[in-house]
Amino acid sequence: MNRIGIVMTLILLAAGCATAHVPMAPKDADAAAKQFPSIPGKANVYIYRNEGGGGIVKFGIYVDGQPASQTAKYTYVNLQLEPGTHVIRGHAHNNSEVTLDAKAGEVYFIWQEVTLGSGFSASNEMRIVDAEAGKAGVRECKLVAEREYPAAAAAASRGNEQRLLELKKLRDQGLISEAEYSRKREEILKGI
Repeated sequence: MNRIGIVMTLILLAAGCATAHVPMAPKDADAAAKQFPSIPGKANVYIYRNEGGGGIVKFGIYVDGQPASQTAKYTYVNLQLEPGTHVIRGHAHNNSEVTLDAKAGEVYFIWQEVTLGSGFSASNEMRIVDAEAGKAGVRECKLVAEREYPAAAAAASRGNEQRLLELKKLRDQGLISEAEYSRKREEILKGI
């Protein structure tokens, strides 16, 4: 084998062994998330990548244009989102997004499918899947640790501010009672 062949073989072996790493959550957090709980006042969203392809590439996860997390091979992200419409985007060599009409107390699953390109590129395709497929996919993966992204926290805070303003407007228009207003206001504030 000539030198170029040896070098190419070593590069391919290194690439096959290389793996992108993301911070992982503790095992107990992973086990708790895999109970797939319904969360009062929030939509519980799982985004999973249950494939080994593209293992040397981290894929970004964005919610409503703000960075939320990253995935690597055989990992998943668990997000609790405010009810409403959200655009969830996966970023790799390409961008792929889904629009999710999130409802409080519901559980959703999004598969971040990996497609390998030429060289070392990897693309992703975001797909909303049913609970059976989603739970099976998540069970093959490990939970990524939560990370604090200031822009995402600010967006969530703006969502709470908007909910409080809408609630006040309903009270001021006489559409809900003072007791209903107070109870719902406390629920929103506890979620902050």
